[in-house]
Amino acid sequence: LSPTRAQISSDILTAMGVDPNEPDANAKKIDSPKGSLLGALLIAALLPVALITANHFTGIWAEALVMVTWGFALPQRAVPNVDNVAPRGSPYFSRSNVIAAIALGVALTAALTGGVHYAVDAAAYLVECTHGAAAAHATQFMARESAEVTHNVREAQRDLAFFVMTVIIAPIVEERVYRGGLQRIVGERVGPRRSIAIAASIFGVAHLGIYRVAIYQTVLLGIGFGVAFEEGGLIASMATHALWNLYLLL
Repeated sequence: LSPTRAQISSDILTAMGVDPNEPDANAKKIDSPKGSLLGALLIAALLPVALITANHFTGIWAEALVMVTWGFALPQRAVPNVDNVAPRGSPYFSRSNVIAAIALGVALTAALTGGVHYAVDAAAYLVECTHGAAAAHATQFMARESAEVTHNVREAQRDLAFFVMTVIIAPIVEERVYRGGLQRIVGERVGPRRSIAIAASIFGVAHLGIYRVAIYQTVLLGIGFGVAFEEGGLIASMATHALWNLYLLL
């Protein structure tokens, strides 16, 4: 019988002095203590409340300060594994995995948001064309959705503080809170698929202060960022989030 491809690969690695059963030599091992589910949920749920309060009383720069403090001080105390940059379930961090996960995350985010957005618009147009009584509601829905997205993009384009928040601060802090903390800890209990869905849903609800009609898009973003996190770890989800927000502003 001829050897299988797996046997050939194993023989080649053994001849090169590499143990095929060992992890990637270039990967960095990272220890990950168990985190607190209650702590992660509280931090994720109260972050938008703190941001809305800060913005209401003092403005965008105070909101940025609150976000940085919330993202870097609180999680370290309540969620001890938040700084683990390796993929959930793996003790190793690999650059190649991060790059691949970023590419996957961006592609999936674009496919989800684009596909669902066009499907929602198509359904609204169908209602507008076939149901005269509901036409006004369909038209209003599309107008409000477009206005919400356009308003936030323009704010970030013309205001340095909004731009910094959108492209740098928010991706880092939100990924630490919703993926590095919440999704990782939930995933330890219910597995990756459910943890992605749960974290993405809470991530979407957290943006109700920004979106109303277009809130479904933030849930889809959370799914894309969550997949990047599962495949490449915290750095991958941060980079995917930042690249997507930058893409929206260009």
